[in-house]
Amino acid sequence: GEPQDAPYQKVFHLDVRDAGPHPLLLEAARDALFTAPAEKTHHEIRMFARGGEGIKTACKMLASAAIEAGGKYAQGFSVYGAERSGAPTQGYVRIGGDRIHLRSPIVHSDMDVFVNPGLLSREAIRGLRPDGILLVNTPRSPAEVRKDLGTADYRICAVDGYRIAQEELGDRRRNSIAMTAALLAVAPGALDIHTFLSHLETAEFKSKGMAERNMRAAARAFYEVRAEPAPGGSPVLKREAAGKR
Repeated sequence: GEPQDAPYQKVFHLDVRDAGPHPLLLEAARDALFTAPAEKTHHEIRMFARGGEGIKTACKMLASAAIEAGGKYAQGFSVYGAERSGAPTQGYVRIGGDRIHLRSPIVHSDMDVFVNPGLLSREAIRGLRPDGILLVNTPRSPAEVRKDLGTADYRICAVDGYRIAQEELGDRRRNSIAMTAALLAVAPGALDIHTFLSHLETAEFKSKGMAERNMRAAARAFYEVRAEPAPGGSPVLKREAAGKR
C-alpha cells in the first residue's frame, strides 16, 4: 500500500478550505497532532489578552514568584501575532513540584484566564479540560457567562478586573496582575497568594509606587472573584495528593 503520512506532514497536506473557522492550518490539525496527557503533576495556565494589557509581565511575574518565593518549578512566556498594541496575544504558565521539560505553548490547559473578555469564545477555550477553571474579566456573574457559552463543562469564575485596575492603577488595561491574583483564589494549589504579594512588593516596575498599587489591585481581585462551587477540587491537586500517599 501507499506509505502513510507522518502527523506533521498531514498539516501541510490540508486544504485551506478544510480549516473551517481556524485561521491556521496547524490549528486545524491540532486534535490529530496533540492528545491530552492522562496524568500531570503541574498546573498549565493559558492567558488571553491584547497587546498593552500586561500579559507578558503577569506571566513572568507568576512564574518567577513560584520559583523564587514558592520553591516550585515554573515557566512563563507569551506568544504574539502582530507585535503591536491591541493585537491578540496568549500567555502560558506552567507550575509544579517536578521539573518541567516541555517548552511548547500549552494546548491542553487546566485553567484559562481571559484578561480581555472580548476574546472569549467556544473556539478559544478548545483544549481546556472539562474539569478545568475558566476565569473571565467581567462584571457579569459566572451563571451569565455559562449561559452565553452554552456549556456544562468547566468551573466558571468571574471578576471585574477592568474596574479594579481603573480604580487602583488608573488604567483599566493594566489588569493582568489582578486577574492572576483572582486565579490564585480559585486555584490555591498553584501558588499561595501571600507568596505572590510578597514577590510583587520587591518587583521592579517602571513607575514609582506601581508595586504598591499592583499589590492593592491583586488583593482586591483575590477577594472579589466570584466562583462556582468546586466539584471536588483541582484535578492537579488531587493527583498531587494521591502521589504523596
